Amino acid sequence: MRHMQPSLTMDTGIHVFEDPKVALENLNRIEESPLSVKSMSTASLESSPSVVSLGSRPISFSMEDHMPPIDIAQVKLSYKSAMQLLVTKFSKEEQSTELFEMATRLGRELQRSGRDEEALAYFRKALFMKNKTITEEPRRVQKMFAGILFDIGVIHERAKRHVDNLNQVKALQAFQMCLDFRLLVFGTDHPSVASAFFNLASVHATLGDLESAENLLLEALAILQFNCPQKSHLRHVWIALGKVQKSLGEVAESKSSLEEASSLGTDFLS
Repeated sequence: MRHMQPSLTMDTGIHVFEDPKVALENLNRIEESPLSVKSMSTASLESSPSVVSLGSRPISFSMEDHMPPIDIAQVKLSYKSAMQLLVTKFSKEEQSTELFEMATRLGRELQRSGRDEEALAYFRKALFMKNKTITEEPRRVQKMFAGILFDIGVIHERAKRHVDNLNQVKALQAFQMCLDFRLLVFGTDHPSVASAFFNLASVHATLGDLESAENLLLEALAILQFNCPQKSHLRHVWIALGKVQKSLGEVAESKSSLEEASSLGTDFLS
């Protein structure tokens, strides 16, 4: 039987920077009989310059290129003329890469501005340009490609606030593709892979599949305990796991996870 659980996002429930000691105190006040479902939240472990699931802003793993702000109107206006110029001055391979990067950058700026539908259109253009050749592309392009899949998942994941679970299913598909691709490009022990596990857990929790969410968070922890750029990233996952376990009725496990988070301290700059 599934436990219906709100998302791990920051729009409801406990704030991302909640002290795990407070969460432990709250947990101790809850009877060990069937638990009431509480909203969970934590910050994303993604570094894309877009909004991510499990939080309203990302925590950087320095995975994606950080691009400076651009004039969206100007870029949209010049997009077609840029295509014509590239056709006359560059090889087909160079055309594809230049346009891919332009579409990706514009999509991210649109996403930052909350214009998600327009952003999706440009992300799809970018994916189409490299879909058939991505396994042969330079690592930089592969990283951007994986980031686009992630951003598409983010857009669908946060659309749950306005639409039904169809968007969560779309988010699940995009995050799963992102995970599969990152495993292929980066291997099994990279923090970027942990980020994908983390965000998949968010969507599974939103859909009420807390058992899968718990397993995915454990996968993320298996990576981050040995390869974590900042201890705050690891702390966020422990907090999220503790909240999932609490909602599953796993009181002892939840307390242990929150104690692990508490042991990592509260300094998010370390």
